[in-house]
Amino acid sequence: MIPTFVEGLDESLEGGIPEGHVVLLAGTAGTLKSTLAFYILYHNALAGRPGLYVTLEQGAPQLLWQMGRLGLDPARTGGRLRVEDLGRTRRETGNQNWRASWLEVIRGLVDADRAERKTQLFVLDSISVTEAPSDAVGLRPELFGFFEALRETGMTSLLLSEMGMDSREYSRSGADFLADGILHVRLVMEDDVRRYRRLGVVKMRGVNHSMEDSTLLLKGGRLRCTSVLRT
Repeated sequence: MIPTFVEGLDESLEGGIPEGHVVLLAGTAGTLKSTLAFYILYHNALAGRPGLYVTLEQGAPQLLWQMGRLGLDPARTGGRLRVEDLGRTRRETGNQNWRASWLEVIRGLVDADRAERKTQLFVLDSISVTEAPSDAVGLRPELFGFFEALRETGMTSLLLSEMGMDSREYSRSGADFLADGILHVRLVMEDDVRRYRRLGVVKMRGVNHSMEDSTLLLKGGRLRCTSVLRT
């Protein structure tokens, strides 16, 4: 098992995420997806497990500044947490004819990092960048090959997926069916002024996980899951 180091979440997962799983981390904006994924990599890196964070959207400087504000400084991991900024390259080259080819670019980057550092955890922020409603069906074979390639590495992978506010789909191109697990984070309005983040384990193959949502809290740079807060 690969622990998440999130208090309450590991307990509900029988110790963590099974090693080698490809897990979709889905949610709307503002649900701490990037923070949760980085948090898992950071604390595993401190525990000696090398991790790779590839960002296709948010620039690396902004991401590292944001995580540094939470006390998650990769410099403390002794080089065991690496951040690769492919978002800058994507923005410079534009969006033409890049979707499937970028999956190949990411696979090559992952393979090289795995060979160099024996990487055990991988985060892609986000898989949604490779999706588009117009070509979702055509992209599925490439995604299938991408998922299988990740499994063959033996790494544990977290793929972030952006959901629309009213969407009930965890992915636009079938990545939710290909994934070994799905973690869903969402915002819930308790009343006119109070809003909470909820985290649910939709599926996790090989784990007898809890089916109840938890409240996801961030305080003092620590993430924890508690029983759902009710008024």
